[in-house]
Amino acid sequence: MAMTVNEGIGGGNNLTARVILSILAVAHAGNGLFMFFASQTWFYTTPGVLDTGAYNGHFVQDIGAAYIMTAFAAAWAAWRPVEGFPLMVLASVFVGLHAVIHVWDIAAGRCGDPTDDVLAVIVPALVWIGVTVWIRPQHRRA
Repeated sequence: MAMTVNEGIGGGNNLTARVILSILAVAHAGNGLFMFFASQTWFYTTPGVLDTGAYNGHFVQDIGAAYIMTAFAAAWAAWRPVEGFPLMVLASVFVGLHAVIHVWDIAAGRCGDPTDDVLAVIVPALVWIGVTVWIRPQHRRA
């Protein structure tokens, strides 16, 4: 028997999943472009960032580039969920590891107000990973 892809709820043909993906794409694109093109302004105006150490423009731009890439993944998945799923998995690696770093910093007492880390990085990462699991293609026997 051949396997086919079922584009039902697990396959991503769900308006709610597409809206969430679109919001994630816009948020990551905005943050990434801000980091990439105005790294110093981003560094000095984003809550909690000053607690991470001295400004390093190259480093901020590197992370901005990663955010731009994740925005591309989410936008593609919002447009074509089944085809975009592998991109979301790869982007989830960055988003998830980034959140783990912030959890580690909170646990080690290396951040000011942990609320900034939780609201700006950890909760969005959980949403990101959750929607990635949600849009995974469902295979069924033909």
